[in-house]
Amino acid sequence: MTDDELYVSGLLKQNTYAVRSGVQMGWIRGENACLTMDVSENILNLYGMVHGGAYFTLADCCAGVVSRMDRRHYVTQHADVSFFRPIKTGRLIAIGSLIHRGSKTCTVEVYISDENEKRLFHSTFTFFCIDKD
Repeated sequence: MTDDELYVSGLLKQNTYAVRSGVQMGWIRGENACLTMDVSENILNLYGMVHGGAYFTLADCCAGVVSRMDRRHYVTQHADVSFFRPIKTGRLIAIGSLIHRGSKTCTVEVYISDENEKRLFHSTFTFFCIDKD
């Protein structure tokens, strides 16, 4: 693992909510990251499909990993999400890419697909840097 992978995977392990939600580190390449979540009955809605909150959790964690690649501290400021199709089994695969990094904010785009690369969800997150100037 690279230093960046060790750093952000360490942060992810400290995120109790992410860990309990089943978010797992995939890979990091430059300013892109992949996180996964296995579909289990714990994340299904009353219709037997993955709950929208599970998609959001995975996407937010993925975007958070990408934002923190500069080793600063961020919180989610805004998110725009689109749900394309539901799934009931398998694995959710989130891939996040940095769109913009400024002095106080950064914007990250995340797509979530299934194991067959069918897109299920799209989001754009803006994060605010909480480090002191």
